[in-house]
Amino acid sequence: MSHLARAGLLVVLFVVMFLFVRALSATVSIELIGLSHGDNPRQWASLPIVNQPSAACAECHEPINVSWELSDHATVTCENCHGATKDHIELARNDDEAPLAISDARDLCLFCHAELAARPPDFPQVDVATHSAPADGYAAPCTSCHNPHQPGIPPAVPHEIDRPPKCLACHGKGEWVPVSDAHVEPNNTECLTCHKPREE
Repeated sequence: MSHLARAGLLVVLFVVMFLFVRALSATVSIELIGLSHGDNPRQWASLPIVNQPSAACAECHEPINVSWELSDHATVTCENCHGATKDHIELARNDDEAPLAISDARDLCLFCHAELAARPPDFPQVDVATHSAPADGYAAPCTSCHNPHQPGIPPAVPHEIDRPPKCLACHGKGEWVPVSDAHVEPNNTECLTCHKPREE
């Protein structure tokens, strides 16, 4: 047998072995080798559906839905903030108690709104170190000033006060709604001497 024939046979043998190993890796289960081109889509397809479209939320939450559809957050689905809603919706449709965990974590908002050089300059961003900076180890949730269903700058402030307030974050000199000059060197702890939380 000539050298060229042997070399050609080796190339053919290598190609056949490569195709065999490739086909085997596509069918061997994930548990055995840790990855598989064939099993991964099947595994994902076998998982139960837990997500619902935002339109399903509108069945019970129409006023909030209308507000949200007209807001800057209209491209953010309900589940982006509230998590998977299938169980909540099914329970509500059956007139059962339908709790839904609502995240009020700053990190959720900061995922999109933390100041980054890569973001467009006209996109709403905050400097995490200074914007509602943690006081005494507590950082006020974004929703204490911002309505996520109808965000805006300046925000519509609900003024619910259930922790030490950070009044001067918005009412300090040079902020959105500064206190009048009649207030001499105001500080957060003195505000509640005259200003009381809104009665529900």
